[in-house]
Amino acid sequence: MMGEEPRANDFERLFDRSVELLALLTLDGRFVHANAAWRTVLGFAPEVLREKRLSELVHEEDRSTSLIERAQTAEGVIEVLDRYRHRDGSVRWLSWSAEIDRSADRIYASARDVTEQLRVERLQRERDALHRVDLHDSEARHRAILEAAIDGIITIDEFGTIEAFNPAAQRLFGYMKSEVIGQNVSLLMPSPDREAHDTYLLNYTVSGRSRPGLSGREVQGLRKTGEVFPLEIAVSEIRHAGRRLFTGILRDLTERKKVERLKDEFVSTVSHELRTPLTSIRGALSLLLHGTTPALPESARSMLQIAFRNSERLLRLINDLLDVQKIESGALDFVLGRSNLAQLLEQAIEANRSFARQHDVQLEFGEVPRHVYISIDQDRMLQVLTNLLSNAVKFSHTGGSVTLSARVSGPEVRISVTDNGVGIPPAFRDRIFTKFAQADSSDARRRGGTGLGLNITRTLVENMGGAIGFVSEVGQGTTFFVDLPVVGPPSLPPQSLRPPADPELR
Repeated sequence: MMGEEPRANDFERLFDRSVELLALLTLDGRFVHANAAWRTVLGFAPEVLREKRLSELVHEEDRSTSLIERAQTAEGVIEVLDRYRHRDGSVRWLSWSAEIDRSADRIYASARDVTEQLRVERLQRERDALHRVDLHDSEARHRAILEAAIDGIITIDEFGTIEAFNPAAQRLFGYMKSEVIGQNVSLLMPSPDREAHDTYLLNYTVSGRSRPGLSGREVQGLRKTGEVFPLEIAVSEIRHAGRRLFTGILRDLTERKKVERLKDEFVSTVSHELRTPLTSIRGALSLLLHGTTPALPESARSMLQIAFRNSERLLRLINDLLDVQKIESGALDFVLGRSNLAQLLEQAIEANRSFARQHDVQLEFGEVPRHVYISIDQDRMLQVLTNLLSNAVKFSHTGGSVTLSARVSGPEVRISVTDNGVGIPPAFRDRIFTKFAQADSSDARRRGGTGLGLNITRTLVENMGGAIGFVSEVGQGTTFFVDLPVVGPPSLPPQSLRPPADPELR
């Protein structure tokens, strides 16, 4: 009924459904309450934020001017623009509006993610700067760029008529410039794209909306000879003298496709021709070293150990390459099932104890809840934990330790692998999950590794509905963490797991 007073839970629902970030903070930046938008924008569930301070999320370079720093001396309403770290390590720009209430020790804050807006504004400023260049000089440079570009560049008007066709485009399609200027661009397209092109342009002109994902995508081109070939295209719209024009940059993917085909054939060869005999070689070397054969001379044993270590390293490389190939082809299968978290972590410790011993590093358990269940592919999750534990061991100091722990926070459990090793250099952190990423190639050769493990690990975790991230301090160590949904209630408080006694340490 009109005039009815809103209930408290009405405001709570409005709070949680807001697309803006909303937060109630103490003056020192502790979260009292946060809405669901935090998960969408920065990847953190509200329950997780209650155990954090806002300053922990702020980009390192903005901490001295962040919202919390400003709030220490400000009064009333303040506006702040600063950067924050997403849980996956990427950077987001947030625009804050906050009211400071010192009497209540509260900050009432709301924020918008303006990362994309700032990127667009920067691009617009760059375009505006280009437009201010002397017209004659600009046109001369434009012609020089078109003539020298190794990629095909085509400009069309809003009706699809070709107005510019650079030399690279002539080589690409086999047409001379004089043959295509004034023709419809559909001349360069095979069916059915040719028939649909004019309709697409008309819809765009009327509505102003382009087809999603047109730029930076693979399409088909048609040469003068009738040959259809793969193209990568990026399209941008420009306005010149009151007219709407479209410029397309095109790259021939024919050679890249050939390389990809050769790569797939190589990976197949690796799978069938190398992995099986290499596994046999590794097994034979292991029997010689650890089996019941008569005692070997020390010089022979040393050489066998070198051969065994290198066969293991080569087998890891082959397996990583095969996993990457499966990921890229979409052939990586997952069989999800309900698993006991504590038992899973015990298996991971046992599987990696020997590797840690070889590096004189101790594997330890931290706090782990015993009655928590997660939905995972157990073999893939053990692969994730092995990658994280072996990385931690390799980058730990001799005599150091690596701790495996877990903690439940709301609907999620965080599994952490912590070392006290060398840490991750700041310049490398944005690339740490990319393929073949290695902070120092010489150091990587000494420690071993393919540069594929963390990229594979992130893909495995995300395919099981989780997320991965890390915190690190150079010289102090690193913690990698995996967040996964809990499917079984934690009925008992956390306790330290003790690994089974190691017979070699008795």
